[in-house]
Amino acid sequence: MPADEPVLRVDDLGVTYRAPDGTRHRVLDGVHLSVPAATVTGVIGETGSGKTTLARAVLGLVTPTAGSVHLDGRDITRLGHRARRALRRQGTIQYVFQDPLRSLDPDLTAAESITEGLAVRREGDAAGRAARAAELLDLVGLDPALADRTPGRLSGGQRQRVAIARALATRPRLLVCDEPVSALDASGRAQILALLGRLRDELGLAVTVISHDLPSMAEVADRVAVLHEGRIVEEGPTRQVLTHAAHPYTELLLDAAPRTLKARLARLPA
Repeated sequence: MPADEPVLRVDDLGVTYRAPDGTRHRVLDGVHLSVPAATVTGVIGETGSGKTTLARAVLGLVTPTAGSVHLDGRDITRLGHRARRALRRQGTIQYVFQDPLRSLDPDLTAAESITEGLAVRREGDAAGRAARAAELLDLVGLDPALADRTPGRLSGGQRQRVAIARALATRPRLLVCDEPVSALDASGRAQILALLGRLRDELGLAVTVISHDLPSMAEVADRVAVLHEGRIVEEGPTRQVLTHAAHPYTELLLDAAPRTLKARLARLPA
């Protein structure tokens, strides 16, 4: 892979859904997005703008009707069934869901959830996987003593950390997070955002955060892309986009943001 090749590159991506009555609805239209290594890129927009569809297209859960998705320079847009399954088993892309209580199996312990993918790949023995779970719990800031707890015995913030640890188990290149802090209180949001920033710095991880929360993106994102009605209408360094909005839709989002956003923007490097 060339040194300047981003981990994720989305080129002219389009997704169209067919409604039950046969009509077609274009959800994404000509989307371009680049996510370099060791960078957090926020994709922001209101509900219905196409954010989750974009994430699903990157993950291969939705087949684009136009354009392409490249991972480490490889076009993964229309892989066959076997190639897609092999890519998923490699764990190069991992997804963190919005609600960890629903995404974690209620009957599995934290350690079992974290190492489930490793067990499917037959990676290591039981003792090795247990050691990996303890290592990952520590990495995400949890006491390894929590390894035997099921999701119902963890707080919301702890569950989201377990979900992130599970995503990290396969040593991914790209982490896609869909509204990862929306189900948490203010303290939990701050802790998870700080964790994502630390993982970027310590692991060189490329992170894409899907969000409607501008203050959160100001806190953690290096770059933001504004998605409106299925198109990227503005993209650039976070401070530049959020302090010198060039598109009317971005200005509307900023006008609707809480006052705390200005304080967070003031802390960003110029």
